[in-house]
Amino acid sequence: MTDKEIVTVIDGEYDEWLLLKRRLDIHATIADRVQILYCDTRDFALGWNFKQPEPYKKATCGLEVRSNEGLHRMEQLKASGNLEGYLIKPEEILPWLDQLCEKSGGYDEDWRMLNAKVEGCRDWDIKYIRFARHEDGRFIVCNGYWWPIEWRKVLDNLHDPLHDDDEDYKQRDRDIERMAEQAAPLILTNPYAHLHEAPKPKPVYYDGPCCGRCKNRHKPSDWCAGHYQQDRCYRFKLERR
Repeated sequence: MTDKEIVTVIDGEYDEWLLLKRRLDIHATIADRVQILYCDTRDFALGWNFKQPEPYKKATCGLEVRSNEGLHRMEQLKASGNLEGYLIKPEEILPWLDQLCEKSGGYDEDWRMLNAKVEGCRDWDIKYIRFARHEDGRFIVCNGYWWPIEWRKVLDNLHDPLHDDDEDYKQRDRDIERMAEQAAPLILTNPYAHLHEAPKPKPVYYDGPCCGRCKNRHKPSDWCAGHYQQDRCYRFKLERR
């Protein structure tokens, strides 16, 4: 598919994210077999799937835990009959995303951090917006963790967390700064703090004293203790940066 080809029916398989501005008609028809749509709100690229979301049987990280919480919240709303405010018609999805893009900087912005003063839309919660097919043919609008959001409120409550006067965000920034100050002494004294994991020792040849088990028979040394007979002794050391 070339950049000039515009998708007018969301149905077939795809192998890349499709940009709403260049690749998708905002009035494109969403096929009935499409069960999930998802939008990356940094550049408003979309994808879709044909299976309903499923909870993780054993959540092993924070993202999976939050996703399970979101799906559980969705089931609670379904059971209580309070899902109406979170449902959107298929033909409303792309025009709403188009409005969201224009109001948050337009299509000339190739990256943004989208936030709204709505439950489930703070910080990075709507880095992705997900749509899950409901039994009546509409879609449930969710944040990136499948937590249902009241989508009609989002447009009127957008804000920029980097230049916002919201006192909650100011307090959050103060808390983060205080935590960083408290953690600084530990970080500064830990030689491996800048690494994901401590470097592993690498073997290097050593021509000095050995324990007598190898062919380099010099005075005994702890450096080669436990090594098998070999032409030259090994010693281990940490590479220094």
